[in-house]
Amino acid sequence: MKTGQLLFLIIICIIIGAAGWMVTKKGQSSWEGKNSVIGQELYPDFPLNDVSNIVITSKDKLVELSKNEDYWTVSSSFSYYADFVKIADFLKKIRDLKLVQKIDLGTNDFGRLQLNSPDQESDTGIEVEFLSSSNSSLGKIRLGKEHMKKAEGSAPGPGGGWPDGRYVYQPKSKTVALVSETFSSISDENDQWLDKGFIKADKLKNILGKKDGVELWRLSRESENSVLLLDGEVGPDEEVEASKISGIGGALRYPGFNKVADPSIGDEIHGFNEGREFIAETFTGFTYSISIGKKDDEGNYPIKIAVNYVEPPQADVPDDETEDAKAAREAEAAKKLAEAKEKFENESSRFSNWVYIVTSYVVDNMILDRTDLIKKKEIPEENSSSASDTPLPVTVPNLPDIPEGRNSSNQ
Repeated sequence: MKTGQLLFLIIICIIIGAAGWMVTKKGQSSWEGKNSVIGQELYPDFPLNDVSNIVITSKDKLVELSKNEDYWTVSSSFSYYADFVKIADFLKKIRDLKLVQKIDLGTNDFGRLQLNSPDQESDTGIEVEFLSSSNSSLGKIRLGKEHMKKAEGSAPGPGGGWPDGRYVYQPKSKTVALVSETFSSISDENDQWLDKGFIKADKLKNILGKKDGVELWRLSRESENSVLLLDGEVGPDEEVEASKISGIGGALRYPGFNKVADPSIGDEIHGFNEGREFIAETFTGFTYSISIGKKDDEGNYPIKIAVNYVEPPQADVPDDETEDAKAAREAEAAKKLAEAKEKFENESSRFSNWVYIVTSYVVDNMILDRTDLIKKKEIPEENSSSASDTPLPVTVPNLPDIPEGRNSSNQ
């Protein structure tokens, strides 16, 4: 190889190496930046345990969370129970929040990162303020645009990738920063902060559908392992709709609600005067009586829940039960009874004071009439043959007699 060619190849390698180094540094700078402060706490000494109120403000919405002695409430949603786990997780993330990159940005450029104050016209962020029991401010944070991580090999520009951080603004220190938390669960919708814990009944013994106090239908079964049966006579040419029975049996297995209604709204406005009821009794002694109102324009139903508990009868005791077995059985029974009473106290105190708004799929199986549970038997059609399928008569021609002594094969 000539000297000139070798020198040319060396120059090409240097250029390629320099380009690779620049690309690498550019990728690092998206996280580190010239004024990198990776690991610095954004809220040192954040008084997590002193926070008693949280106010979340966006362009057109407001969420207020308040701490009582034993639990949190969404005070901006009629002071219904708040999701304690979600709030605790949020506060811990604020306490432990560390900077990935500090960004030098003038206030006129805040919109680029969606960090404008909620009272601005556009490109606004979600501002969160933490307050003490005396309503003194313990800190603020404004959540802006998410930082998107590009998939390897993806084209430059907007779109694609997934969030791996968020741009935030701390008003007190006037710090704009990129943090590794996305805060994807932090919402400016009141309903997203409600404690969505709800009734759950899966060992159903009897189920009734009623209207205006009159029983429309009843399902029952003798044991937890048997199937639900429709009480009453079914005509000889009728049969029970098995899929409908199954739907009723699972109606309270995993129900949920969207939101709670304004407690000041009267029963007639909700349509409870129409008298629809769904009553479910479990083998564990609980009875859930659900009053159902009229469907709203969004396809949702208001419901009210009443809970009752009666200790179920004890199981038969074997004649040859030992003292140890008896002690174990009684201890287990006492434990289950204590758990049931605690559940009853929690559910009755929580559910009885509220009207819940639920989607139609929760209620559809509760508002059926008896006629909906029965269908005509499908009678198979008799096999009838068409004229074209009828075999034609076969006419055998008169053949001459075969003389004796001659084989038919020789004809």
